[in-house]
Amino acid sequence: MLNKNDLQSMRQLIKEEVPPIVTKLIKEEVPPIVRKLIKEEVPPFIKKELKPIKSKLNRVDKKLDTVIKFFDREVINLGKRVDRVEQHLNLEPYFPL
Repeated sequence: MLNKNDLQSMRQLIKEEVPPIVTKLIKEEVPPIVRKLIKEEVPPFIKKELKPIKSKLNRVDKKLDTVIKFFDREVINLGKRVDRVEQHLNLEPYFPL
């Protein structure tokens, strides 16, 4: 027969071990199931309606990448200029948070 301490230790073990296992299974198994259901259950007319939206989203994504690259370059160039000015004026480097 199990005593109270045994039951408590079993509960604690279950609380510690089961959630990681369940989340791992959910992460591994649910996406393939969902993809399969979407492929089987989504009607063709919805797929046709989503195609232009997907292409526009891809276009926006490309434009966003271009903007990010531009501003990254600008930040790097400004950083170099600030470093040069700091060196020329014998200032300590300024690192804002």
